[in-house]
Amino acid sequence: MFFRDASVFYGRMVFLFLFCVAVHFCGVLGGCFYAGLIFVREQGEKHFTGKGEPGLDFTKDLSVSCTKKRAVHEERPRAVAASVPAFFLGGWALVPVRKKEMDRMEKIAFGKGRHVVWIAAVDAAFGLGKNGGIPWDYPEDRAFFRGQTMGHVVVMGRRTYDGLRVRPLAGRPMGVLTHRPVGEAGVEVSQDIGTLMAWGLGRSEIVYVAGGATVYEATRPWVTDIVLSRVPGEYGCDVGLDGAFLGRGWTCREERRVGSVRVEHWEREGWGGV
Repeated sequence: MFFRDASVFYGRMVFLFLFCVAVHFCGVLGGCFYAGLIFVREQGEKHFTGKGEPGLDFTKDLSVSCTKKRAVHEERPRAVAASVPAFFLGGWALVPVRKKEMDRMEKIAFGKGRHVVWIAAVDAAFGLGKNGGIPWDYPEDRAFFRGQTMGHVVVMGRRTYDGLRVRPLAGRPMGVLTHRPVGEAGVEVSQDIGTLMAWGLGRSEIVYVAGGATVYEATRPWVTDIVLSRVPGEYGCDVGLDGAFLGRGWTCREERRVGSVRVEHWEREGWGGV
């Protein structure tokens, strides 16, 4: 009787041990896959930019690169370093490591006075979107957008607002350029861009304009700064920005890496704020 009970007990212990080993092995594979994914993205960026060095031209024929008076910041996830704890902790260590990396990002700083800032993600051809949506998804850039705009007014068009995953954006007063009311409370709505900008500048020293293309164009008289996320590759976008616009009276003040995305801060020359 004793030997039979002991065999059942030890059999269960062996099963539990094998189960834990299998979970650990899956975690290691997940960690290696994640590190490999980051590596492939970085190699893809090098392919589209030449050598992946700071300051290289993403636009090929459009000679617009952030090379003047820049400060280069490295914000890429430490995938290789994260692989070490991932090996011992089953790969799941990558999630908190990556979140901590995103939380440590520094905001791009602007000068004194009020600022109207275009914040946009574009591909190598300055494309903004395709078929009414964004044809790429870089979580690190979404995390950067959230941290950069937090606590400030964000203005956008109706289609951009309707395309948000969560509406309205938490921690940011929102203004929408539209002639129809939105369903969410606390969102400022106006069909006049001047009225919307006056409302935004009355509430915050920094107003971020988050698209789409028609709203960028409508706010051109107010814009003082541009925060541009350059994603690698071309996506055949049907809407975009005029890349040549940056070459006339604009200076690149800062350039940094956020994962596979290159973020640039452009400032209008001779402009000290609104």
